[in-house]
Amino acid sequence: MSSLNVIVMGSKHATSDEKGPLYLCTTTDFQTFWSRESIRCGVVASVTKRTQGEKYLDRDNKEQVVKKNGLNFDFIVGTANDIANLAAAKAALASLATI
Repeated sequence: MSSLNVIVMGSKHATSDEKGPLYLCTTTDFQTFWSRESIRCGVVASVTKRTQGEKYLDRDNKEQVVKKNGLNFDFIVGTANDIANLAAAKAALASLATI
């Protein structure tokens, strides 16, 4: 499964289950994924592509099979400012190595 970063256009509360609310999130290129948290417009999220038929281990370490192609939410990367701060921190770390 390959990981990629996407820009979230918005999310809406779609349903709830025994674990709590589920939000349907839409990216700027109109792909969708589910999240346990509401994600604001303009936030970058890391997702993993999934392909029907692939096997994976769930949270209980049980083998499962992907039922349909789509995206799995991994984590929030942040806003444009957060990403700029990441780039600045990376440059600062490289600079520190030369001291």
